[in-house]
Amino acid sequence: MIPQQSDPPGAEPLAAPRRWRPFVLHPFSIAFVVLLAVVVGIVFHYRLHFLWVYSARRLDLYDIHAIACGDMPETSIPDNWVPCHFGGMELSLPPELAENKLPPNGSVASRFSHGLSDLGVGPPEDTTEMSQYFDAMSKLSPASRRLTRARFRLACFEADADNFRWSMTPEEVVSHTFYATNSKLIIHPREGRVETLFRDDIEGLLHFFSDRSPFSVANKRWQIWWISVF
Repeated sequence: MIPQQSDPPGAEPLAAPRRWRPFVLHPFSIAFVVLLAVVVGIVFHYRLHFLWVYSARRLDLYDIHAIACGDMPETSIPDNWVPCHFGGMELSLPPELAENKLPPNGSVASRFSHGLSDLGVGPPEDTTEMSQYFDAMSKLSPASRRLTRARFRLACFEADADNFRWSMTPEEVVSHTFYATNSKLIIHPREGRVETLFRDDIEGLLHFFSDRSPFSVANKRWQIWWISVF
């Protein structure tokens, strides 16, 4: 018989060795992690889409609809029309209108009237403030930096809240939100139709609505005139 060593009186018994159990993922835990990753991925991909939905409701952008736009028809100038100069711009007018020049009125530097026709020409506007705004806004949509002022306004005329699709790429959503928001800010009123003029020397937009038709025209030096036809 082999004698066994006994613990001394008063000593605590030795603790049993700790047994480690292997860590096993529960199937429901795996499913939860996978589902969470999928949800996070979807939210991240559609983050700008959700931002459009929020902005459209907050800023009332759902009432933004495209205004019909088309090219301005090219017509020859009648021989009897009178060329009139406004700063660096030449504008040919019918003789009966050119002969009836009225005194300046407010922001209208030159005004002509005959019968039911009334035409006002404003001086070249100071584009400093507009340029700063345009540069700041273009940082939100890098693609807009390649646009001239007239093409930027044309894109705002063509903006339509109904064009939004959940299948848009993030870049398309940014562009859609950018032009819809600016359309809300700078296009007034949102009615009528627009004719465009894009040449190598000048660019212009003629907006027909209600009882008058403002025509904004710019040369390559970004001098912008506003011509209103009543």
